Amino acid sequence: MDEVARHLAANNMFDGVEPMALETIAKKFHSKTYAAEHNIVVQGEHEGDVYLLISGSVRATLYSPSGREISYRELSAGDFFGELSAVDGSLRSTHVITNEECCVLVIARQKFLNLMEEQPKVATAVMQKMAGLIRFLSGRIYEFSALDVNCRVRMELIRMAEIKGETSEEGVVIREMPTHQEFASRISTHREAVTRELNRLMKVGYLSRMEKGKGLNINDLEGLRASIECKD
Repeated sequence: MDEVARHLAANNMFDGVEPMALETIAKKFHSKTYAAEHNIVVQGEHEGDVYLLISGSVRATLYSPSGREISYRELSAGDFFGELSAVDGSLRSTHVITNEECCVLVIARQKFLNLMEEQPKVATAVMQKMAGLIRFLSGRIYEFSALDVNCRVRMELIRMAEIKGETSEEGVVIREMPTHQEFASRISTHREAVTRELNRLMKVGYLSRMEKGKGLNINDLEGLRASIECKD
């Protein structure tokens, strides 16, 4: 299996696809590398390429009229993006920006559409990704409507623990925390509110800093869940 086919095998889009088929599919892709803070996808563009993330991480983000970045989703190696515009032919709905240097595999829109027809497992993976996105955004709408800022901070901590947390004797470790500004952009608030709530959670014992690195330890994940209340 050549290098591109190996990368396809590691991507969520190709779960269950036979190795021999991947060798043929690999010819439909080309690779590109992007520097940190580069716009791979630009909101409003009429472009339908689909991207498979080989290395690095990216964020899906929008900008307010004043220019404030509102980041709502992060993707890492093994994920794919750009499929919405490829499927419906509409303009890009969001920006996708690299957090660090990233390598991607790219497939043109029509080749991607043909691929879904040829490989039912690929089509299923794309539908599952879209279903997951709908559930994720529905949850976000609920949080913004029903929770105050402090509870949204706690919900984001819980989400990070579920996605990339590591269980330890002390609780759940999140080794790579976003900056407070990045954290704030995810939950539609300002940096100071995030800083205040994180400090308060440390004071009452839900959180503690790791001795090394930029991570946090959630000492009582279930207690943190139980502390979330809907606003009146």
